[in-house]
Amino acid sequence: MTSRQTTASEAALVPLFLGKQRCNVTFVVDSSENMRAALGSVKRLLIQTLLTKASLRDSLFNIMTFSGKLTCWSQHMLPCAPDTVYMALSWIHSISCGPGRDLLAALSMSLTDPACHAIHLLCTGLPGQPEAVLAALPALAAGRPVNVFYLQDSGAQLDRNTRDYLQCLTQATRGSCYVIPVGLNGVLEEAVPLYIVEKQSSAMTISPVKCCCPSTSTFISHNSTSSPLLSLGNPSILSAQNLGGPEFFPGCRVLARREVDGLYYLGTVIQQVQGRVGVWVVEFDHPGGASLGVVSSQRQLVCSLDMVNHYRAHTCCLVPGDAVLSPWESDLRRYGPGRVMAATEHRDGFGAVGPALEERMDLKGQSKINSRT
Repeated sequence: MTSRQTTASEAALVPLFLGKQRCNVTFVVDSSENMRAALGSVKRLLIQTLLTKASLRDSLFNIMTFSGKLTCWSQHMLPCAPDTVYMALSWIHSISCGPGRDLLAALSMSLTDPACHAIHLLCTGLPGQPEAVLAALPALAAGRPVNVFYLQDSGAQLDRNTRDYLQCLTQATRGSCYVIPVGLNGVLEEAVPLYIVEKQSSAMTISPVKCCCPSTSTFISHNSTSSPLLSLGNPSILSAQNLGGPEFFPGCRVLARREVDGLYYLGTVIQQVQGRVGVWVVEFDHPGGASLGVVSSQRQLVCSLDMVNHYRAHTCCLVPGDAVLSPWESDLRRYGPGRVMAATEHRDGFGAVGPALEERMDLKGQSKINSRT
């Protein structure tokens, strides 16, 4: 590829990496050893993106790199204007690679800045603590998307473990994920969309562009920055600590999202899928999809971010405004998104507040009132 072709190839990535107008972006760049071959191209892409963004003068920015250690260009976001971008150029040119890949530290630092609207993550592999990242990310992001740009050798195929993890990472913040092939001499080629999140009405959808198992486009839809909450008979709280890691184990009872309709059903965790981070085999109590005229299998692979530990979700009280998973029908087989409107101080055996008046959202984002005792 000639130098002119190289420039054109990388320039085509700029609009994608730029993000939305008036969006304050923190660019988080993997500087592990695996990035070494493409580092020159990554620096050029970052510089071109910032110069383009600076010409708009409509947003803030920051840059961070991570390997075994975290390096920040600035301690807080700064206006993306020509003078500040020129100040950042020498810092970008000085980026070097090192061992390790502590993504959790980078995300924790970048998302503590309240001015940050989105993260644009350039990476070449899974983080050093993959489960810890998935468990912490929903609370850290607080509704802000982490858009992933995954670099991979041109012509290579994503292994299943990486693909599943990228899907979980995308789901966790309703971001998007692209694969950028890296050609000869580290040249960045045309990005390939892997998972794209779009807004349709008031509901979030995710489109798996490349996935061996098709998944539903329906997700829990709520406007709160808190995690979705569980309601069984009476509602109770699910905190961010309940996601992933040791919260799930073979034999534990969960509410898990089914692909057939996007709603949550009671089931039992059978096992974690070997070699696939954050993916579990769940056996549901009942068949699903009857209302859609289909019958789905009672076993399904479920990402940890699409499960709620049934027992632990009954340990706290709710307050008006909390987002919940509430029974969809009187038979308590399906659960969907809702929001607590009022609650009494009475507690049941699980320690949950009841009765409750809930505003429930159907899968098209329409409001319904659900009063239960």
